Amino acid sequence: MKEDNNTSEESGRINRRNVLKTVGAAGLFAAGSTGMAAAADSLSQAEEPKLLTGTEKRTLARELAKTPAFRELAQRARADGAQIRSDADSIVAGYARGEDFAREVVQYDLENLTDAAEASIVIGRNPETGEIEVANLDYYYETDDGVLDEVHRFEPTNASETDGVQSAATSDGATVIAVDTDAIREAQNSEIDVDESSPSNAAPTPADIDITGCSACKYAAGQVCTIGCSAAGGFICGLLGITIPVAGLSCLGFVEIVCTVADEYSGCGDAVAKEACNRAGLC
Repeated sequence: MKEDNNTSEESGRINRRNVLKTVGAAGLFAAGSTGMAAAADSLSQAEEPKLLTGTEKRTLARELAKTPAFRELAQRARADGAQIRSDADSIVAGYARGEDFAREVVQYDLENLTDAAEASIVIGRNPETGEIEVANLDYYYETDDGVLDEVHRFEPTNASETDGVQSAATSDGATVIAVDTDAIREAQNSEIDVDESSPSNAAPTPADIDITGCSACKYAAGQVCTIGCSAAGGFICGLLGITIPVAGLSCLGFVEIVCTVADEYSGCGDAVAKEACNRAGLC
């Protein structure tokens, strides 16, 4: 794992996400089913996910910060020496609704980290029932060459694991989420190969989606880019309800590949989704 100096080494990752903060919301993919369930015929639908701003964002952030789940995770972060950032840009909030799916999620960024590249607390609530459905404290670690290596996740007491793909426990109680570093590095080192023939802006319907195939990958990639890479992977996966592997990767690893390609294209669209899924080996 890479030692973080909180200046130059961290800035590359943060700057990349800031560049994509606004273009992500202008993604060209139509909204539709985005949550991936375990079976091909069972898709959780998160329609028209959107980021909140202004009063809506502040109100939701204050509400979720009062929950026991947030307080427990914040206490854990403070025990690690980290602090919750207080500036407005350090909070990301979003909302998604669909058939049998409704979720509002807030990401609270942390600072004063020891060896992680970045960290955040993510809290997600069902606005209809008030139930907390997502509650994570995630520390993102990178390799010496700046590639996402693994994520150490803490959850509230008695919480169920939400993205435990190839996971293991650490001595401090964190769940280590493997993100397939080699696949991410290969994606970051690949050259853009734009195929401009027969572009299509139409999103597949749930009946068209093969959960393990190219269509599912491109659809998920489009929704990730629509949310935007200013947010951490834990926020994006929580908002969209993606809880199983996409393209054989954990959701966190998949998000990293999509954001790498979106950064190279400086935006979103069919070409980004196609290129990301090509690099993931599904298209």
